[in-house]
Amino acid sequence: MLDSMLTLKLHYIIRINKRTLPCIALSLYLLQEMIYAIFSIAFGGGGTARIFTIIVMYLPLIAMLFFQGDKRDVKDFYVLMALIAAFFCVTYLFHPEYYEWFFEGSYPIKTVIFRPDQCIFAYLFFRVIKDPKDILKTLKITAYILLLYYSYQLLHALSVGYWLYNSTGEVEKWSYNLNYGYNHLLVMAIFGYFAMKEKKLFYWILCGISVLEIILGGSRGPLVGVGIFGILLILRFFKEMDMRLRVFLIVASIFALILFVGIGLETILQWVSSIIKSLGISSRTIDMLLQGEIADDNNRSRIYETAIQMIRNGGLFGYGAYGDRYVIGNIAFVGYCHNIILEILIDFGILLGGIFCLRMFYASIKIMFFAQEKEWGDIYMILFVSVTKLFLSGSFWYSEAFWGALAVWISYKKAVKKKKSQMEMKGNEEWTIVQRRSHQG
Repeated sequence: MLDSMLTLKLHYIIRINKRTLPCIALSLYLLQEMIYAIFSIAFGGGGTARIFTIIVMYLPLIAMLFFQGDKRDVKDFYVLMALIAAFFCVTYLFHPEYYEWFFEGSYPIKTVIFRPDQCIFAYLFFRVIKDPKDILKTLKITAYILLLYYSYQLLHALSVGYWLYNSTGEVEKWSYNLNYGYNHLLVMAIFGYFAMKEKKLFYWILCGISVLEIILGGSRGPLVGVGIFGILLILRFFKEMDMRLRVFLIVASIFALILFVGIGLETILQWVSSIIKSLGISSRTIDMLLQGEIADDNNRSRIYETAIQMIRNGGLFGYGAYGDRYVIGNIAFVGYCHNIILEILIDFGILLGGIFCLRMFYASIKIMFFAQEKEWGDIYMILFVSVTKLFLSGSFWYSEAFWGALAVWISYKKAVKKKKSQMEMKGNEEWTIVQRRSHQG
């Protein structure tokens, strides 16, 4: 009775019920940057806009409590949060010198770790949806909105000639946006996946627009994610491709190779650059390629050398949560070491960190290419493309895709276990029926 009373239809498009509410919550979570921007216009930014953003995100989850019989088993989320909190507490007991990094500076844990709109909570928003088809549908709808929002951001930046970037607590004007390209990887991966899955040109066009916007507005790092996604997409769908698509990919690869060898990459880039600049647009990534600066590491080599030395001196159990900040912070103001493998080994040590890295590699390969339920693997692949950022920049503590992918892996394992249990139960029932019939005979 309550279900039927609470089931509404808005504009004949969105049906509100206990199945769609978690999907709406996930979409709002992924759209929180845009929602915050809208509330900032109304409230001038700051804490008020942030509070309203969080309320909007969690309203669908709160509404789920009113549906009878809706029991979402997400106890593992509470266990995860408890373990993370314990990890930070134990670390602080052994390393009180981390006080500044834990409670002050640009990345205090109360703001970037435990505030309910932060990246760790992506685990909850992905875990609360039980059907992978619902997640894929939600990602597609969300990608449309994000593409419009990112396109608006790029057009605005191109019109004024700069991006506003806040990296040190002060707003600066930059010619590109470090986060823009990385954020756009999710949109590109979603449309690229559906282009291959549904074989529709429309999705290829949207995917192409996304890649173009990454080049025009982002840094060079996301191009690594674009390349990795192309490889993953071919490996994932190669068996399902028809012969025409396989021939097209082979011919296109040969044509591109001949073009690069015969004309030269620099000449091609000069053509592209001249066309873009004739439209009054500039691209930092293309300019760096032309100037031979694309391989410049922005002090990464020094950071990596320091991180490796820390791992060697850290013993089996590492330096604890935020372990790299105290030392790397003397080289780079953000403190993290810009590589997920190094960061995990520093935080958790060679023993636990090494086991986790190997497990993460094995799990990624297994779910993306050998999953018993393909949809879970496809969602993981989409999120993995965004996780590639962590091999060059950022921290896993601040990655929605990382925690979302972890939730997808857990959901997949539980789904496989449930399916296996159901099959065993069905087999036992069939065996019981056979036994009864034999006794009756």
